[in-house]
Amino acid sequence: MARNNSDLLIKTTCDKIKSHVQPQQIKIDTPHRLKATNLFACAGINQYYLQNIGVDVVLTNELVPDRAKLNHALFKNSTMVIGDITNPKVQDKLAEIANKEQPQILLASPCCQQITRANTRKDEDSDEQYLFEAVMEHLKRCPSYEFCAIENAEDMLTFKTKKYELLLGDQIEKELRNLGFQYVCKAVQNAKHFGVAINRPRTIIMASKVKPIKLPEPITEIPLTLEDAIDDLPTLEFGQRGPDWYDEPGYVAPWQADQIRITPTGERVVSPLTLSKKVSGAKHAGAFSRARWNEPMHSILTNSGELSAYHMIHPGRLIVDDNGKPILDKDGNEQFTDCRTFTIHEIFRAIGLPDDIEIPYWARQKTKLLRTVLGECWVSAHCCAVVAEFVKAEFNPNTKTEGENHE
Repeated sequence: MARNNSDLLIKTTCDKIKSHVQPQQIKIDTPHRLKATNLFACAGINQYYLQNIGVDVVLTNELVPDRAKLNHALFKNSTMVIGDITNPKVQDKLAEIANKEQPQILLASPCCQQITRANTRKDEDSDEQYLFEAVMEHLKRCPSYEFCAIENAEDMLTFKTKKYELLLGDQIEKELRNLGFQYVCKAVQNAKHFGVAINRPRTIIMASKVKPIKLPEPITEIPLTLEDAIDDLPTLEFGQRGPDWYDEPGYVAPWQADQIRITPTGERVVSPLTLSKKVSGAKHAGAFSRARWNEPMHSILTNSGELSAYHMIHPGRLIVDDNGKPILDKDGNEQFTDCRTFTIHEIFRAIGLPDDIEIPYWARQKTKLLRTVLGECWVSAHCCAVVAEFVKAEFNPNTKTEGENHE
């Protein structure tokens, strides 16, 4: 049973809680709307703001049925094809629908586990590193696409496979050009420069058949911080839940909470214990580490509810008495609040999703599903900035950015 630590929470160093900074959003008025396909949709998180720039996603693909179900709950007007995109029957169905709908934009965010540096156990023979081939096959079969954007781990540009002589980023560019996309640009960009409080560097490859395009310019050079994003949300200790369904941290054992309580903001737990009370063998400095208030949230992984996830422990606040003096434990250590991982609510805030996002009841019960798609998704604000460049190339419209200016 979780212990009640309310007696420790006498006062913290943050007496005045600020309201969170609203992320900036791109808005474009277009003469007519463009259609898009979203492959490897990850429940459609990346497409959340595309409606603001005149783009409707009409076709999506998901491998996992629960993801497809969540995608449909969030975006009811798009057609979902469930199944492995490398399966010829799935490819046939996607091509059939696309050739009927005639979408102009293709978005693809293939699985990146075999490419990302966060994976220390890569399988060099895994077919996952070749999923982009299914994207090329779809483009080949559907001539309506004028624009294409591929997002993946930051190492994609320099990743070397057994199959190709070229680096993976160069191989993709070569194949896009062979399919008639004469304008191709690629780079690593960071979501934190597009109005959200998440440090997520990603490879972006953009392509256009007939109109020049460019990579999106950063919305802000000064990223939002965790303090900007979540400072107004409630303090929660391990074993506690907040006022709403998404205000629930991952499980923490009492002995783990004891270690976290004496770990300052931005520091790593000393000799962190696992749920079995053994010292963890995790070597990465980000594992069992508190985040920092004055920085964006670290790039989210699929195991964000676990203490071993990188920098996924709440920053916490120093506990002080009424005179502002730290309250020490019996061993003379300063103590900090929020001995737990980030909640889903806090992750929503960091990646720029609204508090009132309509997650269906059944999905609220599947926190592992939500944490997984949030850990794998293309951040919606960044995706919107990329697709906005296609909209600009198509219409040359007036563009405005709404929200708070953080600079």
